[in-house]
Amino acid sequence: MPHYFDYRGPVRRRRGKYLPHLEVDPGIYFVTFCLHDSVPKKKLARLGEERERLVAELYNAGKLDSARLYQINGEYFEQVDDLLDAGAGSRMLANPHVAQIVAGAFEYFHRDRYDLDSWIIMSNHAHVGLQTRKGHWLSDIMHSWKSFTANKINKLLGRQGEPVWQADYFDRLVRTEEELERVRHYIWHNADAVGQDDWKWRRQYERRWKEEEKPRELGRPLCSEEESKAWWDEYAMPDSDWSKSNAA
Repeated sequence: MPHYFDYRGPVRRRRGKYLPHLEVDPGIYFVTFCLHDSVPKKKLARLGEERERLVAELYNAGKLDSARLYQINGEYFEQVDDLLDAGAGSRMLANPHVAQIVAGAFEYFHRDRYDLDSWIIMSNHAHVGLQTRKGHWLSDIMHSWKSFTANKINKLLGRQGEPVWQADYFDRLVRTEEELERVRHYIWHNADAVGQDDWKWRRQYERRWKEEEKPRELGRPLCSEEESKAWWDEYAMPDSDWSKSNAA
Protein backbone atom coordinates (compact mmCIF):
# COMPACT_ATOMS: atom_id res chain seq x y z
CA MET A 1 0.00 0.00 0.00
CA PRO A 2 1.26 3.53 -0.66
CA HIS A 3 2.26 5.76 2.22
CA TYR A 4 0.28 8.96 2.31
CA PHE A 5 2.83 11.38 3.64
CA ASP A 6 6.37 12.35 2.76
CA TYR A 7 8.66 10.61 5.24
CA ARG A 8 11.52 12.84 4.13
CA GLY A 9 9.65 16.08 4.78
CA PRO A 10 9.57 18.37 7.84
CA VAL A 11 8.58 16.84 11.19
CA ARG A 12 7.16 18.38 14.36
CA ARG A 13 6.99 16.54 17.67
CA ARG A 14 5.72 17.45 21.10
CA ARG A 15 4.47 15.66 24.18
CA GLY A 16 0.76 16.20 24.67
CA LYS A 17 -1.33 15.66 27.78
CA TYR A 18 -2.65 12.32 26.51
CA LEU A 19 -0.25 11.12 23.83
CA PRO A 20 2.83 12.36 22.00
CA HIS A 21 1.97 14.36 18.89
CA LEU A 22 3.88 13.58 15.71
CA GLU A 23 3.26 15.82 12.70
CA VAL A 24 4.54 15.87 9.14
CA ASP A 25 4.15 18.46 6.39
CA PRO A 26 1.87 17.55 4.72
CA GLY A 27 0.11 14.60 6.35
CA ILE A 28 -3.20 12.78 6.59
CA TYR A 29 -4.72 12.55 10.07
CA PHE A 30 -7.56 11.09 12.06
CA VAL A 31 -8.33 13.65 14.79
CA THR A 32 -10.66 13.56 17.79
CA PHE A 33 -11.32 16.47 20.11
CA CYS A 34 -13.73 16.65 23.02
CA LEU A 35 -15.75 19.00 25.16
CA HIS A 36 -14.02 19.90 28.42
CA ASP A 37 -16.47 17.86 30.53
CA SER A 38 -16.91 14.90 28.16
CA VAL A 39 -14.74 12.35 30.00
CA PRO A 40 -14.29 12.03 33.79
CA LYS A 41 -10.76 13.21 34.53
CA LYS A 42 -9.99 10.34 36.92
CA LYS A 43 -10.94 7.72 34.32
CA LEU A 44 -8.88 9.47 31.65
CA ALA A 45 -5.89 9.67 33.98
CA ARG A 46 -6.20 5.97 34.84
CA LEU A 47 -6.24 4.95 31.18
CA GLY A 48 -3.19 7.11 30.52
CA GLU A 49 -1.30 5.58 33.43
CA GLU A 50 -2.15 2.06 32.23
CA ARG A 51 -0.86 2.90 28.76
CA GLU A 52 2.38 4.36 30.12
CA ARG A 53 2.93 1.33 32.35
CA LEU A 54 2.44 -1.11 29.45
CA VAL A 55 4.78 0.86 27.18
CA ALA A 56 7.45 0.95 29.90
CA GLU A 57 7.15 -2.78 30.62
CA LEU A 58 7.48 -3.76 26.96
CA TYR A 59 10.30 -1.30 26.37
CA ASN A 60 12.31 -2.51 29.39
CA ALA A 61 11.81 -6.11 28.27
CA GLY A 62 13.05 -5.30 24.77
CA LYS A 63 9.67 -6.21 23.27
CA LEU A 64 8.53 -2.81 22.05
CA ASP A 65 8.81 -1.75 18.44
CA SER A 66 7.08 1.04 16.55
CA ALA A 67 4.34 -1.27 15.24
CA ARG A 68 3.46 -2.45 18.76
CA LEU A 69 3.51 1.13 20.05
CA TYR A 70 1.16 2.18 17.26
CA GLN A 71 -1.18 -0.65 18.27
CA ILE A 72 -1.08 0.34 21.94
CA ASN A 73 -1.91 3.94 21.11
CA GLY A 74 -4.83 2.76 18.98
CA GLU A 75 -6.19 0.58 21.79
CA TYR A 76 -5.87 3.48 24.23
CA PHE A 77 -7.86 5.73 21.91
CA GLU A 78 -10.59 3.08 21.53
CA GLN A 79 -11.00 3.00 25.31
CA VAL A 80 -11.29 6.78 25.45
CA ASP A 81 -13.75 6.77 22.56
CA ASP A 82 -15.95 4.29 24.41
CA LEU A 83 -16.09 6.77 27.29
CA LEU A 84 -17.00 9.54 24.86
CA ASP A 85 -19.79 7.49 23.32
CA ALA A 86 -21.36 7.20 26.78
CA GLY A 87 -22.37 10.84 26.24
CA ALA A 88 -21.20 12.35 29.53
CA GLY A 89 -21.02 16.06 30.31
CA SER A 90 -22.97 19.05 29.04
CA ARG A 91 -23.39 17.57 25.54
CA MET A 92 -23.64 21.08 24.14
CA LEU A 93 -22.76 19.88 20.62
CA ALA A 94 -26.23 18.33 20.50
CA ASN A 95 -27.48 21.91 20.19
CA PRO A 96 -27.79 22.39 16.39
CA HIS A 97 -26.68 26.02 16.61
CA VAL A 98 -23.49 24.95 18.40
CA ALA A 99 -22.90 22.08 15.97
CA GLN A 100 -23.28 24.48 13.04
CA ILE A 101 -20.51 26.69 14.44
CA VAL A 102 -18.15 23.70 14.55
CA ALA A 103 -19.15 22.48 11.08
CA GLY A 104 -18.63 25.97 9.69
CA ALA A 105 -15.14 26.09 11.18
CA PHE A 106 -14.26 22.79 9.49
CA GLU A 107 -15.49 24.05 6.13
CA TYR A 108 -13.91 27.51 6.27
CA PHE A 109 -10.37 26.60 5.15
CA HIS A 110 -11.31 23.40 3.27
CA ARG A 111 -9.36 23.24 -0.04
CA ASP A 112 -7.11 26.01 1.29
CA ARG A 113 -5.16 24.94 4.39
CA TYR A 114 -6.36 21.34 4.33
CA ASP A 115 -8.57 18.89 2.44
CA LEU A 116 -11.36 17.34 4.47
CA ASP A 117 -12.12 13.67 3.92
CA SER A 118 -14.89 13.22 6.49
CA TRP A 119 -16.14 14.50 9.83
CA ILE A 120 -18.81 13.87 12.42
CA ILE A 121 -19.93 16.07 15.31
CA MET A 122 -21.35 14.03 18.19
CA SER A 123 -22.96 15.41 21.34
CA ASN A 124 -19.67 15.78 23.25
CA HIS A 125 -16.86 15.24 20.73
CA ALA A 126 -15.94 15.43 17.06
CA HIS A 127 -13.94 13.19 14.71
CA VAL A 128 -12.25 14.54 11.57
CA GLY A 129 -10.28 12.94 8.75
CA LEU A 130 -8.19 15.43 6.79
CA GLN A 131 -5.03 16.00 4.80
CA THR A 132 -3.07 19.11 5.65
CA ARG A 133 -1.64 21.17 2.82
CA LYS A 134 1.99 22.18 2.54
CA GLY A 135 3.00 24.69 5.20
CA HIS A 136 -0.11 24.17 7.35
CA TRP A 137 0.54 22.08 10.45
CA LEU A 138 -2.16 20.10 12.21
CA SER A 139 -1.44 21.73 15.59
CA ASP A 140 -2.03 25.17 14.08
CA ILE A 141 -5.26 24.02 12.45
CA MET A 142 -6.49 22.53 15.72
CA HIS A 143 -5.68 25.73 17.62
CA SER A 144 -7.61 27.73 15.03
CA TRP A 145 -10.66 25.45 15.16
CA LYS A 146 -10.81 25.28 18.94
CA SER A 147 -10.20 28.96 19.71
CA PHE A 148 -12.58 30.23 17.02
CA THR A 149 -15.40 27.86 17.94
CA ALA A 150 -14.96 28.39 21.69
CA ASN A 151 -15.40 32.14 21.28
CA LYS A 152 -18.43 31.71 19.03
CA ILE A 153 -20.06 29.09 21.26
CA ASN A 154 -19.59 31.15 24.41
CA LYS A 155 -21.10 34.17 22.69
CA LEU A 156 -24.06 32.10 21.48
CA LEU A 157 -24.69 30.72 24.97
CA GLY A 158 -24.26 34.07 26.70
CA ARG A 159 -21.05 33.06 28.44
CA GLN A 160 -17.67 34.74 28.70
CA GLY A 161 -14.35 32.91 28.91
CA GLU A 162 -15.88 29.57 29.91
CA PRO A 163 -13.97 26.41 28.88
CA VAL A 164 -15.45 24.63 25.89
CA TRP A 165 -12.84 22.09 24.72
CA GLN A 166 -10.36 19.87 26.48
CA ALA A 167 -6.89 21.39 26.29
CA ASP A 168 -5.44 18.58 24.17
CA TYR A 169 -6.70 16.35 21.36
CA PHE A 170 -6.08 12.89 19.93
CA ASP A 171 -4.46 12.54 16.52
CA ARG A 172 -3.14 9.67 14.45
CA LEU A 173 -1.14 9.82 11.26
CA VAL A 174 -2.84 7.78 8.54
CA ARG A 175 -0.19 5.75 6.76
CA THR A 176 -1.96 3.74 4.06
CA GLU A 177 -4.97 3.93 1.78
CA GLU A 178 -6.49 0.95 3.58
CA GLU A 179 -6.22 2.74 6.90
CA LEU A 180 -7.78 5.86 5.41
CA GLU A 181 -10.79 3.80 4.34
CA ARG A 182 -11.12 2.42 7.87
CA VAL A 183 -11.01 5.95 9.29
CA ARG A 184 -13.63 7.13 6.81
CA HIS A 185 -15.93 4.24 7.70
CA TYR A 186 -15.41 4.72 11.44
CA ILE A 187 -16.20 8.43 11.33
CA TRP A 188 -19.35 8.00 9.28
CA HIS A 189 -20.72 5.17 11.43
CA ASN A 190 -19.83 6.62 14.83
CA ALA A 191 -23.39 7.88 15.27
CA ASP A 192 -24.83 4.52 14.19
CA ALA A 193 -22.90 2.83 17.00
CA VAL A 194 -24.91 4.78 19.57
CA GLY A 195 -28.26 4.38 17.83
CA GLN A 196 -28.26 7.63 15.84
CA ASP A 197 -28.42 6.29 12.29
CA ASP A 198 -30.22 9.44 11.08
CA TRP A 199 -27.54 11.76 12.50
CA LYS A 200 -27.34 15.05 10.62
CA TRP A 201 -23.92 16.34 11.66
CA ARG A 202 -21.60 14.26 9.51
CA ARG A 203 -20.19 14.58 6.04
CA GLN A 204 -17.97 12.78 3.55
CA TYR A 205 -16.16 14.48 0.69
CA GLU A 206 -15.19 13.51 -2.82
CA ARG A 207 -11.59 12.43 -2.78
CA ARG A 208 -9.22 14.81 -4.50
CA TRP A 209 -5.91 13.33 -3.53
CA LYS A 210 -6.09 10.12 -5.56
CA GLU A 211 -2.68 9.35 -6.97
CA GLU A 212 -3.46 10.50 -10.49
CA GLU A 213 -5.00 13.76 -9.23
CA LYS A 214 -2.78 14.55 -6.27
CA PRO A 215 -1.00 17.93 -6.41
CA ARG A 216 2.76 17.55 -6.29
CA GLU A 217 3.08 19.36 -2.98
CA LEU A 218 0.81 16.88 -1.15
CA GLY A 219 2.01 13.65 0.43
CA ARG A 220 3.25 10.96 -1.95
CA PRO A 221 4.45 7.35 -1.56
CA LEU A 222 8.15 8.24 -1.42
CA CYS A 223 9.58 5.41 0.67
CA SER A 224 9.72 1.65 1.01
CA GLU A 225 8.36 -0.39 3.93
CA GLU A 226 11.90 -0.51 5.32
CA GLU A 227 12.25 3.27 5.14
CA SER A 228 8.84 3.64 6.76
CA LYS A 229 9.82 1.45 9.72
CA ALA A 230 13.10 3.30 10.15
CA TRP A 231 11.23 6.61 10.19
CA TRP A 232 8.80 5.46 12.87
CA ASP A 233 11.61 3.97 14.95
CA GLU A 234 13.45 7.28 14.78
CA TYR A 235 10.59 9.59 15.64
CA ALA A 236 7.93 7.64 17.54
CA MET A 237 9.70 5.35 20.01
CA PRO A 238 10.05 6.19 23.74
CA ASP A 239 13.83 6.51 23.42
CA SER A 240 13.56 8.91 20.50
CA ASP A 241 15.22 12.28 20.99
CA TRP A 242 12.11 14.43 21.42
CA SER A 243 14.12 17.59 21.11
CA LYS A 244 14.81 16.59 17.52
CA SER A 245 12.71 18.17 14.81
CA ASN A 246 13.56 19.12 11.25
CA ALA A 247 10.64 21.52 10.89
CA ALA A 248 11.48 25.14 10.28
